[in-house]
Amino acid sequence: MSNSPDSTPLFGSGLELANLVVSSGLLSQTWDSIYREWNPSEQIRFRVYQKPNCTVIAFVTSLTPTKHPLQEENELVSSSFLPLFHFLCTKSNPTVSIHKAALILFSYLHDQLSNLKNQISNLVPLIVTGHSVGGSVASLFTLWLLVSMNLADAKRVLCITFGAPLIGDKGLQQAISRNSKWNSCFLHVAANQDLVPRLFVSPHNPNAMQIDSGSVDYQPFGTYLLCSESGYTCIEDPEEVSQLLLAVGSETARNQNPYMELEIFDYTEIVKHVEKIVIYQGIIKLGEAKVLPLQARTILQLDAIGVERTQQELFNI
Repeated sequence: MSNSPDSTPLFGSGLELANLVVSSGLLSQTWDSIYREWNPSEQIRFRVYQKPNCTVIAFVTSLTPTKHPLQEENELVSSSFLPLFHFLCTKSNPTVSIHKAALILFSYLHDQLSNLKNQISNLVPLIVTGHSVGGSVASLFTLWLLVSMNLADAKRVLCITFGAPLIGDKGLQQAISRNSKWNSCFLHVAANQDLVPRLFVSPHNPNAMQIDSGSVDYQPFGTYLLCSESGYTCIEDPEEVSQLLLAVGSETARNQNPYMELEIFDYTEIVKHVEKIVIYQGIIKLGEAKVLPLQARTILQLDAIGVERTQQELFNI
């Protein structure tokens, strides 16, 4: 979904990328997997689902307002205490810091995930997904997978999070961004009504801690799909993502105290809404009254990747 920072973007605008991702139906497929077989009493769990065209690994946490992990463990942990993630460090980028709550939950599942990791080569193409802090754990698990994968397998892995908070500092952002095969594996969905994705974004970051006498800010990585009842767009530039996370739904953020109970946002309706928008906008764009939604979805996907209408006849559209 993205190229290396120094290359020309594959898409001309975030909206083009958003149309491709949303029109694929991938969002609803992954969101529906997260809460299937969900047990609210479980602190953290994951399930593996075999789909016709891919394998989905879905993470979910118990998010009762009185025990929300963002309120219990909101600090960053330095890589010097993270042996499992030492692979993120280099001479030019010697330290990274990761969200403590996500690390605790990842560690809780470590033995089970180690067993799963040994089976991954038989599961690609692979989608790793999760909601809220479950999305944070999904991101950490994806990174843990990518470091041991060859380029061909890594290109067949996609991590889609819904309403996940930022999980690391600029060191983590740089560690991921310097590797185009890693950065392009992450798509973070954030609704304007959801406070959690912007909870740790400066200057709305009252939970930022001091490490080595310096202020450490959470930073985004990967691609963000920002959506609302009005529409959606995709952004890859980290600074722009941070700015838009602050701007989108600023009224919601002002009306909620991050130290008080956090409302857990349900993405069911917003996912359905944005998928309807792209399909029916596409039908209008195509100017064909008899075009079916599924047919429009296919045409829009081919348009987005540059397949001309004359070539599309080969697909019997």
